[in-house]
Amino acid sequence: DSYNIYVDSNNDTMEGIAEKIRVADGKMSGGLMDAAVMEDGSLQLRVDPKYSFAFGPDTSNFLTAAGFNNFFSGIDSATIDVDKFIREEPKYIAAADHTGGVGNNRVAQAIIDLKQEKTSSGVSIDEFYGYITGKIAIDRQQIDVLVNTKDVSYKELLNKHQNMKGVSLEEEEINMVIFQRALEANSRFVNTVDEMLNLIVNNLGLVGR
Repeated sequence: DSYNIYVDSNNDTMEGIAEKIRVADGKMSGGLMDAAVMEDGSLQLRVDPKYSFAFGPDTSNFLTAAGFNNFFSGIDSATIDVDKFIREEPKYIAAADHTGGVGNNRVAQAIIDLKQEKTSSGVSIDEFYGYITGKIAIDRQQIDVLVNTKDVSYKELLNKHQNMKGVSLEEEEINMVIFQRALEANSRFVNTVDEMLNLIVNNLGLVGR
């Protein structure tokens, strides 16, 4: 059987809608479906295990607002995910319209066709997806080139800086030893020359006196 539940978004409360669901089949003392508002504010629907139920068209958008028939969970792009209930039981995806006939896949086909539908900007979802993925790829390529260029420039400047200020202690020690030995050799040469001049001036002039 099918039952209509009228939702007034301006006046109905969650408790009021739960009550409408409970008496939708005309049994005021408790019908085939029980509806209750939980402590966290969510709406829970229960039926006897031998029954099952499905939702028809919802012109009030109440089902979406209450968390029913959602494909996704999460509150933003960082937490979006396929709804756990749908992921574990794909059979609950409403692929058919309210007639529910065998082989009826009108809703599923409408969902598939959405990507080709033009939005208010005149671009389809499929076209926008192709554009945004292409733009991301180009931006990534440009960033990679920029990063690589800066990295090469940095390394080149770093090498030049190291060459300008870099001092090898081993090389400096070797040079100091060389200069010291050269100083010692020059000192000996000067002393030898001084001794020779002293000998010539002071001793050779005494011959024949």
